[in-house]
Amino acid sequence: MRNFANTQLTELVGNEPNYQQTSVGEQVIPPHVAKFVDRLFIRLKAIFPAWKSAFDSEESYQEAKRLWLEALVNNGVTTAAQFKRGIAQAERKDVPFFPSVGQFIAWCNTENYAELGLPTPDELKHRLNKFRANGGFAEIDRFEFMSDAEYWLITEIANKSIQKSYSEAEELKAMKEALDKMAKRLEKGKVLPKPTRSLPEKVEYLDPEKVKQGWANLKALVARG
Repeated sequence: MRNFANTQLTELVGNEPNYQQTSVGEQVIPPHVAKFVDRLFIRLKAIFPAWKSAFDSEESYQEAKRLWLEALVNNGVTTAAQFKRGIAQAERKDVPFFPSVGQFIAWCNTENYAELGLPTPDELKHRLNKFRANGGFAEIDRFEFMSDAEYWLITEIANKSIQKSYSEAEELKAMKEALDKMAKRLEKGKVLPKPTRSLPEKVEYLDPEKVKQGWANLKALVARG
């Protein structure tokens, strides 16, 4: 199969039309992005043969395109380079079903993260879980962060998750927002402060039973020593 990343841009979007911006609801949609989405859906239908299972009618298909258009613009996915990254990721997936717009947006941003030395949301989630499994803030001096960026990402999300009692979905959303924010900082050439290696001032341990069990484990360890 011809790889999308090697396809000429004009083959993807044609010549961008010279007309005014259109609107979906109250949102102004750049015309070239609307054209991207039209051609994007054609491409995704070719990549994912079971695409029809995602739409029960022509009306729902057209409504999905409208919702994708809004979501892509809302999340800053508006350039040909981003669409190329998303399609390239889609071509690597060994599944027949049409992706969600959230998944496609993540694909559009994945290589961007890698180019900046940042993890993907899934990789960040894995590292966050490892940080927690190794004692979290209580053992922060022992945890080997892969970079200063990872340190600030993990500690920020872990701290907010404790304070706000995030659900899994809320935590994933917070991770994506933190990654996007970090990516923008790095793209602008900003230097990150060095890790402080200290407990955040506002950490709140909301589960007394876990704290009690932690003290019991520590006392047992000291007694064995």
